[in-house]
Amino acid sequence: MIRTAAENDKAVRIGVNWGSWIKASPNV
Repeated sequence: MIRTAAENDKAVRIGVNWGSWIKASPNV
């Protein structure tokens, strides 16, 4: 599967967003 730069950037941003959510949630 080939990803465009825009799709890859979006995936990275989502990953960072999830990381911040997990750090902010003490019950995970």
